[in-house]
This record gives sequence, structure tokens and C-alpha cells, in this order.
Amino acid sequence: MLRRTAMTRRNAPEARAAQRAAERAATLAAPFTATLRPLHAARMGRCDGSAAPVPKEDVLTSEAYRRAVRGLECMRCGYPPRSQFCHTDEGKGAGIKTDDRRGWAGCGPHDGTPGCHHFVGTSGTLPKAERRAEDARLAAKTRETLRARGLWPKNVPEWSEAQVVGTDVSREVAP
Repeated sequence: MLRRTAMTRRNAPEARAAQRAAERAATLAAPFTATLRPLHAARMGRCDGSAAPVPKEDVLTSEAYRRAVRGLECMRCGYPPRSQFCHTDEGKGAGIKTDDRRGWAGCGPHDGTPGCHHFVGTSGTLPKAERRAEDARLAAKTRETLRARGLWPKNVPEWSEAQVVGTDVSREVAP
């Protein structure tokens, strides 16, 4: 037979309610002293025309292309398909995506390792310049592999290295 020890309440419910009410009244009676600070300060260029606008990349997104890339082996280590579609880091920002043709096929977690997608993208092992160079190398290898195997989607325009800087228009290609 289990016996319970006597349990005593520290404060009765009525006492707790009265204490909370007193704390609320003290808070409301205190003068407002909060200081408002912006979370993100906007930095604006000078109005004298010295700042030039930066052209944005002509971004293309295509589910058919991403599907074809995911069907390849990892471009870094050769781990067999099904791989993950890895977006490159360069050119991304809040609400800004990179062109899908700049992505590459990378392995996800397998055999107790986090995979190449994690290693190149989020592990922090590679410095920024090396990570971007590795992204570019793997993306070029992915595009070449798709072309060589005849897997490049018909509705996706070929990639041109001169295409890096374009207009401010984003396009979505039907799958």
C-alpha cells in the first residue's frame, strides 16, 4: 500500500489572486518609462544622386528543373540519388531567391553523417568565399551533368554565364 505524505499549500488560491491583483495595480500605477528602439534601422543613400541603383538578377524558378536535379547523385561526394536541391548562397536575402539554375545536387543526412548539403550550406566549416566558390563549382557540374544525360527540362532556358546580372523581373516556369 502506497502512502502519501501530507501536502500543504503554500498560498491559498484567494491569497494568490489578491497578490496578482496587487502586482497588476502597482504595474499600472507606475509611470511609463519604456524606450522605443527600431529593430532594424534602414540605411538610405544620399539624395544627391551619388548612389547608383544595383541591378537585380533575373531569377528563374522551375519545379521541373529542381526535380531533375534531385534525381541526380550528390555532385560533391557522389552519394547515389535521391539528392536534395541546394540553393546557392550568393545573391540571397530577405525575400530574394537565387536562380534555380545556380542550384546543385547535394546529399542529405546518410550513414551517420549530416551530408554535403549541410557541410557546404550551414555547417560554417567553409569560409564565405570558399563556400561561394564551391557552390559555383557544384552548380556548374550539376548543369553539365543534366545536359550530358539529356535531362535538362525542355521549358527551362539554357544557362549562360553572362546572365548573372539581369533585370528586376522574376519568372516562374511551369513544371
